Amino acid sequence: MKRALAFLLTLLLFFSFVPQLISAVDCSDPEVVAKSFSSSYNLTFLINEDGSGLVTQDVTVKNLIGECHVSEYVIDIPSAKVRGVSGKDLAGNLDIQAERTDSRTNLSTRLNKEVTGKDNTTSFSLSYIIEELAKKEGNIWSLLANKIETREKIESYSVKILVPVSFGSVFSAQPNPDSVTQNGGQTILTFGKDSLSYKGISAKFGDSQQIHFKYKVPLENLNFFKKNLSMNLPLDTDKQQVLISKIDPLPEEISLDQNGNYVATFRVAPKSLVEVQVEGVVGLVGKSSFPNPKIYSQQELENSKEASRFVQTQDKLIQEKAKELKNPRDIYNFVTSNFSYDFEALKSGVAERKGAATILRKGKAATNLDFVDLFVALAKATGLPAREVFGVALSNDQTKRPTFIGSPLNTQDLHVWAQIYDSSKKTWVDIDPTWGSTSGEEYFGKELADRFVLLFSPAGEDLESLKKFTELGNKIESNYAEGKVDFSPKIDFSLKTDQVFAGFPVTLIIDIDNKAGVSLIGGKVNLVAEGLTIVGEKEVELPIIFPYEKKTFRSKIRSGSLFDTTKGMVKAKLEGKSGLEAFKISRENRILVKPFFSLGGQQILLLLLISLLLIGVFTARVKRPKRS
Repeated sequence: MKRALAFLLTLLLFFSFVPQLISAVDCSDPEVVAKSFSSSYNLTFLINEDGSGLVTQDVTVKNLIGECHVSEYVIDIPSAKVRGVSGKDLAGNLDIQAERTDSRTNLSTRLNKEVTGKDNTTSFSLSYIIEELAKKEGNIWSLLANKIETREKIESYSVKILVPVSFGSVFSAQPNPDSVTQNGGQTILTFGKDSLSYKGISAKFGDSQQIHFKYKVPLENLNFFKKNLSMNLPLDTDKQQVLISKIDPLPEEISLDQNGNYVATFRVAPKSLVEVQVEGVVGLVGKSSFPNPKIYSQQELENSKEASRFVQTQDKLIQEKAKELKNPRDIYNFVTSNFSYDFEALKSGVAERKGAATILRKGKAATNLDFVDLFVALAKATGLPAREVFGVALSNDQTKRPTFIGSPLNTQDLHVWAQIYDSSKKTWVDIDPTWGSTSGEEYFGKELADRFVLLFSPAGEDLESLKKFTELGNKIESNYAEGKVDFSPKIDFSLKTDQVFAGFPVTLIIDIDNKAGVSLIGGKVNLVAEGLTIVGEKEVELPIIFPYEKKTFRSKIRSGSLFDTTKGMVKAKLEGKSGLEAFKISRENRILVKPFFSLGGQQILLLLLISLLLIGVFTARVKRPKRS
């Protein structure tokens, strides 16, 4: 009989065997392993307030054929901070040996009861504490439980993650947990066998994330006359809200372009350079959603399927590969598994943009933009709306989460990832094939708490505006904001009218002054009149009101009788949302309606004008010669 040495680990499980030469069965053969054993796993991650975690691993192994047997258990843990190791099987405690390197811990033990004989089973348990299993970045706690990878058949598999309720609500979890409950001061997430189809279980906790940013952008006018120059600002999306605490000088205007980007326009004098300083905070949410300033039409979504110079959707090989892969998950797995990161380009800070077709044919080493170009091209080739997203990502390990964009930007200040449109949920879904390849984590469809968006680009082109961020050696400063920043709106809302005269319409002026650095999205003004008539719409849908922007809207009101003095009132209610915070402001304007014939100066002047007009018309008719 052949002796099998089983290497079973919680974060990366594999089998290694020591064969006996006299056996007719090679127990080191992966196919033999797959047929020889089955196993069941029950994993528990109990996270403490300080982020350390007690990992308990209950395993049952069944011998299916009896030719091989399991005698040892080895765990390779990707952390050197492991303590409190213990284990037991049906025969008693296990003697566990630990070997540590700079970044890993190897635990090994000989089982008291070996798995020998067909259909026999053995069960054993191992527990240990990993320091910093959960880590806090800004306001968010994050943990990663890598999946088990093994050759033997897995009969059952369950994972339970328990964290203190003080960590906050579930910001994101991938895959989606089978259940989320609270009990005994803990939030409990459970996962089943389906989670094995992912690279691991990634979970984040916290109500929201906040990232502080600060940068300078030079705008230079080389002409002999004034010129409008523009730059991008961090924008609001359904997952990110922006607070601009400083923008100096103030722009002439801020507008929303066809792709949903915020564009600030400045009037720059001839032969001069203006350095625009921008500072603020981006708020990010997980399961919640902010009001989206950009609603995409069907035609705009169709345009997001188009090819471009580097996203060659119509290329023959791209088309063939897209038919083979069929869906976004298959495309993601293909791109993240078949290409390695070009760390030489990252080190040099310069890289040529190859394009999706070239990467697919020739490339093995790819940079961030190469990964994204290929993913987006394949996604579009399957008929999905897809786009490239450029922004700022926070990374404390460039080997696992590299931030680098090659030509035409050649900068490590910016990062690029992809989005596809989910028509069922009517939202864009984040996918980062670069970090999915380099980090070992899942970056497919999960809420991201480590970055913010500067630019959406359906074709990955028109990046000239981003080049301004890296000119003159300027750096984009970004870090997780300490504590909670107040995103509350500050709004001045007022109503004004001229003197109202009975029977005649008068203009009602509605002023909305946004005094804060947050945009007001999806607002509306409702008008109600008492003793007066509103001429026109009683509900006004408002466009986006950008930070520090003032908008004026007009309506018409009038009274009935020409001869009576009456009192009226106009009531206006402004309501909408700024981020997750709803606002509602009411104003009233009492109006005294004077009769037209009260012989005030304006009325007399108007009567004189009407009289002169009538006299002129009458005189013209009298003097008109008769036809012969």
